[in-house]
Amino acid sequence: MSANDTVLPALDEPLYAYVYRRLISNNFRKKGVLNPDCFVLREEEQGLSVFRADIATPYDVLQNRIDNEREQLKSDDQERRTKAQAFLETKPDVETLVHSAGYKVLRFRIADIEQMGFELTQPDSIGHLEIRENALKGAVFAQRKLDIKALLDTGAARILSVEECLARK
Repeated sequence: MSANDTVLPALDEPLYAYVYRRLISNNFRKKGVLNPDCFVLREEEQGLSVFRADIATPYDVLQNRIDNEREQLKSDDQERRTKAQAFLETKPDVETLVHSAGYKVLRFRIADIEQMGFELTQPDSIGHLEIRENALKGAVFAQRKLDIKALLDTGAARILSVEECLARK
């Protein structure tokens, strides 16, 4: 059995109860310590990008990063094309993203996000959706960031292993 055939371990709840978020090496303060600021909404964003675990695998989440850069190669903007080309020259595939560039995937429960007062958009065909602020429930990104550290500390969220990130099933 190769790493690509690895099956993810059993979960406490069905896959549709979880989402994945792609993490890059800059999301870590030091080896293994996640920077909570990677869950603060940037000014140009409407929501935090995640993928439904019943639709996308961790591998798919990482492949999406490669696919986005390939799309940028078609852009009318020369600067975007140049950045995409540079990215793809150093990170041409998922294996390189994981092994050389330090990309990882975080898995956490949708119910925990909703309990914090945030809402999720409906997933698209590849499982992509966004965590958005819910002003009615008081969960506004500018005032409260997603408390992923608490979820990690309690085991409700988990950074997946290299093998799990490379699994295609």
